[in-house]
Amino acid sequence: MIDVIEPVEIEKEVFRPRQALYIWPLGFAVLAIGSWFLILIYRN
Repeated sequence: MIDVIEPVEIEKEVFRPRQALYIWPLGFAVLAIGSWFLILIYRN
């Protein structure tokens, strides 16, 4: 409602990482699951 009465022009800046950062949690999850499976295999 306030934008209709008094519109404000603001340039929106988008900050994106230069490298893809999803690789790190994905790699950690793969290592954690892999080590969990190895522990399960060696216990039996």
